[in-house]
Amino acid sequence: MNQIKHIFFDLDHTLWDFEANAQLTLQEIFEEFNLASEINTDVQSFCNAFLAVNYEMWKLFDDRKINKQQLREQRGPKVLEKFEVINPELAETIESTYLKRCPTKGQVFPHTFEVLEYLSKKYTLHILTNGFQSSQKIKIDYANLRPYFREVITSECSPYKKPDLAYYEFALQKIKTTSTKVIMIGDNLRNDILPPRELGIKAIHFDPKNSFSQDSINSLHQLFELL
Repeated sequence: MNQIKHIFFDLDHTLWDFEANAQLTLQEIFEEFNLASEINTDVQSFCNAFLAVNYEMWKLFDDRKINKQQLREQRGPKVLEKFEVINPELAETIESTYLKRCPTKGQVFPHTFEVLEYLSKKYTLHILTNGFQSSQKIKIDYANLRPYFREVITSECSPYKKPDLAYYEFALQKIKTTSTKVIMIGDNLRNDILPPRELGIKAIHFDPKNSFSQDSINSLHQLFELL
């Protein structure tokens, strides 16, 4: 690892605990807008439905089948459709409240700060994310991650997005380095691991649910041993 000078980190699901932060936000929305009676369901069913729709919508976004506006316009109605409810005003209220609040939740994965403190003394750290510029900035600030990273490269400040190889080439050019001097760390095999490896960038798969192979790490603490 002596030649490694930079580390690329994914943000959501790798440092910023998306599921924990989204769950907390959705529970607040459920209570505040009395969704138990509005859509006749329980809080966990609502959370599960939202997260399932969100996953589907982001997959379409990553595949360039929908854009940012379509993602945000369609997500709320599709969640309500799961409960056979058509209510555009309520869908918009859920969506706008979620967009405003979720990025302000600051829960990160265990060992995030001790690992970043350690790594930032040895390497220059950067974030690579398909998330939108405004929301990712808020997440980073509220989670107190800002001091550790030099560049934050989103899909909105690049002509490309993950899993495009050109996105990683753009990132290398942005920080003025080469593939052999970088490691990528992320949770998504399709977006974070396989593309950089095609370019000769070492990549470490973060799998906190331990659902993939033994080649993955399931705790950020393991980075102490690897890096």
